[in-house]
Amino acid sequence: MGAKFARYADIGVTWPTNFWDDLWSNVSRYRKINLIIPSTVQAPALVDLCELLLATIERLLGCWARLKGTRISARTPEVTIQLGRLFVIAMGRTRLRRIHEAMEKLAKYIAENQHLAKWTVTAMTELRAQNTLGRSTLEKLRSAPGIEVVGLSKTQVPRNTEYCHAGYVQAVGRGTHVRFGE
Repeated sequence: MGAKFARYADIGVTWPTNFWDDLWSNVSRYRKINLIIPSTVQAPALVDLCELLLATIERLLGCWARLKGTRISARTPEVTIQLGRLFVIAMGRTRLRRIHEAMEKLAKYIAENQHLAKWTVTAMTELRAQNTLGRSTLEKLRSAPGIEVVGLSKTQVPRNTEYCHAGYVQAVGRGTHVRFGE
């Protein structure tokens, strides 16, 4: 994102800020972090959300690397990645391939940095036999070192989630997201 400029409106002073870096530096100090790919019946946005998830994890890993050796880094954060119905949703072959590649990169990032956090991935694991790409992607995540995959049933994962006005994820279909450690 680069440097942004903050402006103090009353006196017209402008100064450079790194809002994006500051935001993720603050997030990286939390002990429990939940990253959620919303369940949706509209597949086109899922590819972008998966790639955004990778960028988010890269940013967190960079912040944790900067915190290494400090008092804050002594605590091991717990990161839960909620993928919902990602492996079940019907979509075109190209989108499926891009999601598969994003999940392979996710497994690689976590395997390389498994010492930085405790990683848990939750997803609906009730897949049809015809869903070979979804099954292979899920198996790669399960076999990757440093990742604990928690399988969820149809009733535990909402069919559709959307963002309310304040930016929080709320369930619209059936059930709610499973919360861990609360």
